[in-house]
Amino acid sequence: MRGSIIYFVIADMAQINDMYQNALQFVKSLFNKAIDASAQGDGTQESRLENLIKTITSMIFTNISRGLFERDKLIFSFLICTSIDRNSGKIQPVSWNLLLRGTATISENDKKKQPPNPLAKNILTDLAADLVWSAEVVCPDSYGGLTQSFKDNEAVWLDWATCEKPQIDPLPLDWNSKLTDFEKLILLKAFRPEKLAFAFQIYVLNNMGKFFIESQSATMEVVYADTDYKTPLIFILSTGADPTEML
Repeated sequence: MRGSIIYFVIADMAQINDMYQNALQFVKSLFNKAIDASAQGDGTQESRLENLIKTITSMIFTNISRGLFERDKLIFSFLICTSIDRNSGKIQPVSWNLLLRGTATISENDKKKQPPNPLAKNILTDLAADLVWSAEVVCPDSYGGLTQSFKDNEAVWLDWATCEKPQIDPLPLDWNSKLTDFEKLILLKAFRPEKLAFAFQIYVLNNMGKFFIESQSATMEVVYADTDYKTPLIFILSTGADPTEML
């Protein structure tokens, strides 16, 4: 299951850049190498499976990351992390759609019930207020009463919305414990979308570890070991790059 989850993330990366296309055969070869390289554990099935999942995830991530531009590596990590959480049910489809696409489709009746934007438009735009209201409608157990909370505690929400690091600072009142880490990202998108990239990094760090947010450097010896007579090593050089010494 873990191998198929990661493969479909790899396939989706081609939508970001055509250069990120990876053949299924190549991913399968990495998968098989990871199986051979994983530790046996203490002899129990649970230990063996845990080691397999860990090795498969880290080895495929490392190899695919080498072919990504630096700006896209966090996207790759975040997609792996959220795909795992979506498959396990930790992230609900409606929450994923809210983060990905913004305002959810709601009925005309629910739209008519939407109260006016309770905060200043330079703090919460009308479009962001629509996102919050649609979240309340489609996820009432998580976001129910949020708009009213804005209205009743304007100063508290203003302090959080204008703080230096809202991706780190806890949400006001009891909302920090009420919402999951992923659900908090939707509020950050409404108030401070420019901080989302930092929040994605924290989300990956907390759920998968530091390894998946660090650049994976590799020596020529390591890279060469992953090649064979059917898997060539291709260098794409930017202007001014000279790999002569490495070679």
